[in-house]
Amino acid sequence: MRKKERASALLDGLLHPVRMQIVAELAGREGLSTAELQALLPEVPPATLYRQLSALAAAELVRVAATRGEGRGPAERVFALPDPRGAVALGEALKSPATVLRLFLAFTAMMVGQFSRYARVARRARGAQPFFRGWPVYATDAEFARLTESLKALCDDASANGAASARRRRRFLYVVTVPDTEGA
Repeated sequence: MRKKERASALLDGLLHPVRMQIVAELAGREGLSTAELQALLPEVPPATLYRQLSALAAAELVRVAATRGEGRGPAERVFALPDPRGAVALGEALKSPATVLRLFLAFTAMMVGQFSRYARVARRARGAQPFFRGWPVYATDAEFARLTESLKALCDDASANGAASARRRRRFLYVVTVPDTEGA
């Protein structure tokens, strides 16, 4: 399969409502069995869940992380997302559009999963409003490097605060920068 077809297959693998729900539930977790996924997604018929898990595994958007219950009847597979942090060095990943896309889909799945869990309890989570917005940023490479270092320093400081204060609430901040491809 050519690189362009592989990237398209990865996107097609995720762009389905049930597959997106599965990935969102797996995001940020060590793994979930099919029974655990069924409990989290009761509106999805079991046959559909198994079929969509197979499609996600075939597209390498989920992996079998473990098996449980071997020797006591049929083994139960535990599914997890690929590790978006370091399965491949970034320099190597950039050589493969399909690998870059797989890592980015795993990263965005973490965001979708966290937001899905928030949306379920949004009425009870007073004062915890989400914020999302995109900005076009015009900067030289050096200016952009300074901007990203400043953001990293601010986030590192806020992350180091910990939960020492009862008034501190944990929030998740995701930052994505995408170079403009116009003229590329």
